[in-house]
This record gives sequence, C-alpha cells and structure tokens, in this order.
Amino acid sequence: MSNGNEIERSLVEAAEKIRREGYAAGWRDAMAAVAKAAGDLAPPDIVPDADTDFPASPAFPNLTGIKMGSTPWYVLQAVKKRPGMTGSEVVEVVVGGGHKVSDGLIRTSLARLGEKKLIVSRHRKWFPA
Repeated sequence: MSNGNEIERSLVEAAEKIRREGYAAGWRDAMAAVAKAAGDLAPPDIVPDADTDFPASPAFPNLTGIKMGSTPWYVLQAVKKRPGMTGSEVVEVVVGGGHKVSDGLIRTSLARLGEKKLIVSRHRKWFPA
C-alpha cells in the first residue's frame, strides 16, 4: 500500500513542479510583452530622434543609466531639443509635455544631469554637454 502512496505523491510533486515552471515561463513572457508595449507608448513629442543616445525601449537602459520615460530622461530631452533654457523654462517644457512631476524633482534632475556631465549650465541656462 505504501508503494501506491509514494507513486501518487511523486505524481503530485511532478504536477506541481510543472505548474510552477509553466507559471514562471508565462510571467516572463508577459513582462517582456509589457516592456515592449511600454516602449511603443512613448508620447510622440518626446520620441528619441536619430541623434539621441537613448534606446527606443525603457526595458534597456542606456550607458548613462537613465531610462527612457524617467524624469531625468524628459529633462535631458528638453535640453537637447531647446538648448539655452533656464531652469524655469525646462520645468515648463517638461510639465507641458505631459510628464506630471514636481518642480523640485525636475530641478534635482537638472543638477544630477549636470553632475554626470550630460548637460552644462552657463549663465543659468542649460545646454547639452
């Protein structure tokens, strides 16, 4: 009788293992599809130009560690498109472009991008480095 119970328990364990592996594979596929779809949804006014250093998908961060769709990304894109803006003008452009974020976070992004030497401030105006 114990041999029958062992076989049944082995079958239940094998079925559970197959179920977990199938769930994990489905989850990975779903996350890959979500990342691809998110990359396709970038607003048209901030889609990277041909001369932009950033990839077309937020799933792949660029070499500077800035992900597409993040506040620093929006700030850098604004400065690249309109060099010579003041901090207030950058805030207006980023918020006007539909990125709902505070003034302080945009100004922090400006400072951090400056520290990374991706943008520079000259006479209180921001320019691409």
